[in-house]
Amino acid sequence: MSMSKLPLRDYVRLLTESLSSYSFPCVTFDFGHDRARCHETMREVEDCIAAALCSKSVADVRDGLSNVLFWGHARHGARDFRVRTFRSNMISADGRLVRFQEFVRSRPEQCAADRLVELKKLRLPAFGQMSFATKILMFLDPEYYPVLDLKIARAFAAAEFPPLQGLTFGTSVPITKANAIRYERWACWCRRIATRVNREAGQALRTADVERALFALADAEQADNARDLLLGPSTTRPTG
Repeated sequence: MSMSKLPLRDYVRLLTESLSSYSFPCVTFDFGHDRARCHETMREVEDCIAAALCSKSVADVRDGLSNVLFWGHARHGARDFRVRTFRSNMISADGRLVRFQEFVRSRPEQCAADRLVELKKLRLPAFGQMSFATKILMFLDPEYYPVLDLKIARAFAAAEFPPLQGLTFGTSVPITKANAIRYERWACWCRRIATRVNREAGQALRTADVERALFALADAEQADNARDLLLGPSTTRPTG
């Protein structure tokens, strides 16, 4: 199997086309008015959920966490049941919501692995596995954190190059110390790609955007393109 990298121009084209095909619905739920909200872009979804997660109101935080689930399960029939179950298990007076607020405010300089482990310690219902815990981190800071879910794990953990070699998972991806280290590598890998493409090609990508482009290719079962995107662009600059 060839491990050659795409030239920067071709790489940027693949990345931007893949990102534009990212198909997760741009939806949240307005719990105050009991209705779904459709957004124009994922940036609007991010702003909506991040504002709730970072709110001083524990009721807003509960709604924000509920919307992480609502959005994350948008393509699954069990979405409404899972959101209702979470909300019934996490009433606004729950002390874990206060501890989550403290988590949001404290130690943002932690590496991704440590931040993930700290989040797991809060024992938030429905957020004990990698997929939805990393969704929280992504909504808090899409410049810095990507999602790592089961589709990404299945597509890239067995690849012949880093960053997810050695990730352990079954029907879900558990948050273990070893897996948290792999998540740190995944975050750094996506972040480096975004930084380089922004610097050399004048783009405005975030870490989360790189992950979404990779997710779209994995979702479409385009293994060769996914491998090319994960490798990053060639270091050889075009001439002429």
